[in-house]
Amino acid sequence: MDMVFPGSFDPITLGHLDIIERSAALADTLYVAVLNNPAKNYCFSLKDRMYMISLATRHVKNVRIEYFDGLLADYCHKKGVRVVARGIRNNLDYEYERDMAHANKQLGGLETLFMVTKVGASYISSTTVRELIHFGGDTTGFLPESVREYIEKTKPEAKK
Repeated sequence: MDMVFPGSFDPITLGHLDIIERSAALADTLYVAVLNNPAKNYCFSLKDRMYMISLATRHVKNVRIEYFDGLLADYCHKKGVRVVARGIRNNLDYEYERDMAHANKQLGGLETLFMVTKVGASYISSTTVRELIHFGGDTTGFLPESVREYIEKTKPEAKK
């Protein structure tokens, strides 16, 4: 069975990596599908986001990194995938993801697999990481090491 783990990954965090590793262990192929929404202002370009995911997941052999725009249900239909993996950090995540799961079920017959983020990663969000980067905070413990190093090289404000 193949799965899709969709998201903006702006940037990929240790929480995302946890869900990727655990989902990949259950799937034949895990498509990490990077959302490219032209109406959204990302901190990192699509190319950078995909590259950072490749850095963080090079040890996970069955991961395929792709991008999509439009509806997740349409992307999954094109890939022939019926299962979506989603990480849950807290009650707010659950409520949002539950509603999205119902919509994806109705739109594309997709099943959603909710995975509770590992202990110690539930406070990590891309929003928090972007603020740390913007203000020169230490992102150790928030980002995979390879991603942290890449950001420090490419984003001058990431250097403390």
